[in-house]
Amino acid sequence: MITVKRAHSHNEILQSLELLGKSMGLHTPWVLKQHALPSTTIITAVENQEVIAAITVFSPSAFGLPIEKEHPELKAFTDPKMLQLSTLAIKEGRKDTAKLATAILAYAFQFGRFYCHAETFLMNKSAYESAAQALEILQLRAKTWTGTSFQIDDFFGLEQRITQLDSYSLELPNPLYPYSPNRMDPETMKKLFIELTSTFENMSIRDFRVLRNLYDDQKFRNVLPQINESYSRLPKEQRYAIHCTGTLRSSNGQSYYVELLDISPSGMKLQLDYDLLNGHTYYLSLDLGPKKECEILAKCIWFHEETGLAGMQVTNKNNIWNDLFEYLKSISLKNCA
Repeated sequence: MITVKRAHSHNEILQSLELLGKSMGLHTPWVLKQHALPSTTIITAVENQEVIAAITVFSPSAFGLPIEKEHPELKAFTDPKMLQLSTLAIKEGRKDTAKLATAILAYAFQFGRFYCHAETFLMNKSAYESAAQALEILQLRAKTWTGTSFQIDDFFGLEQRITQLDSYSLELPNPLYPYSPNRMDPETMKKLFIELTSTFENMSIRDFRVLRNLYDDQKFRNVLPQINESYSRLPKEQRYAIHCTGTLRSSNGQSYYVELLDISPSGMKLQLDYDLLNGHTYYLSLDLGPKKECEILAKCIWFHEETGLAGMQVTNKNNIWNDLFEYLKSISLKNCA
């Protein structure tokens, strides 16, 4: 049985990026700075613990989409509901390339639509050509954009066509519940960004500020390059990576969409497009699935304007919050097991 899933382990991520690099004619893994972000997802097909196909799904972030480097004009069109798909890589010598490509793309589209809330997928010319046969099987048509990039946004009937993919197991998270994101571990980050490639050497101080806000626990201090700033805001408690969405309300009653990135016994890290004020308390409602809701009062401890990241301290800690923390912690640990 071939399993299509999100690459999570050290070997799955390494094999996937090596396969993608080989498909692009590189002698090293294909590693972009966006690969360090938890919002980037590597989707892989695994058979007997070997990665036989892979593709990367990029979300809009503080680093932008990779396609914006090739086509700066697309920056004006990028929004949170738009994702980019990389070139599709399949191990040489496979006789089932069409089915493999179809299964990988089916997973990518389903994951992007239901877990990232995407409405549009972008592909550059080489990525589109690598997936053209699979797109035809899935009966998805692309709109040409500027002649060199492609926009895919018509998914009518896709679910029914995916059910015909026999012999493949698509391990998608339950769309109604939070899931644990692909937060890269220190060993994998060091291997990919320092030992096998020079990606970190080509990144700016601003880029490292972004990463330090995302990976701000002690075990990453010796992996991320030091910059000439003191970072006294180190977490005092163990954090657990988790992803779910919610709504934040300000004192004037306005509501804003937020994403929960990680939790600790006394607080959480959020990402949003609204500037929070340090010391102010906000009303937060999290979407945790059917019949499971949680409303929290949380005070903003710090806010990073460049990334939209915020550290929140729960002010109404009670049995409801304690139960929520244990519930989300169990989901996070289950993905790491």
